[in-house]
Amino acid sequence: MFKTGYHCHPEQEAFDGRHYAQQHADYGIEGGESSKDGGRHRWIVRSEALRKASPKSIFAFAVLFAPSMAPLPLSARPRDWFFVVVFAAFALTSFLVDTLPALGWSTFMHDALVASYADCDPMFMRPPPFLLVAATVSGFVWGPLYCWFVWGFVRGRAVIRVPALLYAGALTLAMLMIFAEELGSPVPGWASPRPWKFAAYNLPYLIVPMLTGLRMWRPYPFGGSSPG
Repeated sequence: MFKTGYHCHPEQEAFDGRHYAQQHADYGIEGGESSKDGGRHRWIVRSEALRKASPKSIFAFAVLFAPSMAPLPLSARPRDWFFVVVFAAFALTSFLVDTLPALGWSTFMHDALVASYADCDPMFMRPPPFLLVAATVSGFVWGPLYCWFVWGFVRGRAVIRVPALLYAGALTLAMLMIFAEELGSPVPGWASPRPWKFAAYNLPYLIVPMLTGLRMWRPYPFGGSSPG
């Protein structure tokens, strides 16, 4: 229990009393009681609420009102350059290749794929419905998302964390299904005649989502204590 005593003008005394009580009300401490004896003013402050506060509540209060810290710059996160470069490359392949089954094959891109990729993935050249859906999502959903991820990694924006975790789970599942069909499908024309070449082209789309999930697992993956 804390006590303070002083002499002052009655109007100033009343103002100080209200101000003192408001300060303690703001911090969750019960208001004071005043008594006057020969012009003396005494405040008795009950602090049971503060004494009974648990360590968890005090910690939560401190975290809530602590000043937020900015995320680390990219120069302090050199390993994140890997994700910047990979997501930029993924965005290009999504826009240039994965949109083709839905929009139609251009002569140039068709000839380029026939010369470099079709021999290890004939199913992609004539995609069944499930692969058409996967390629369309890659072209029109993952493509823009990759650009957003590049921005997020460069600027250290934790706002990309939840979408990145959803992306990691969704693409990992999709690629596992595609690898299962390409490496062991009993349907004629679906299994890859050159599985090692197919794996070399497509394994990054299985590994990078899993790495992204690990990288985004912490609440503030880029440091600091604010979404940025």
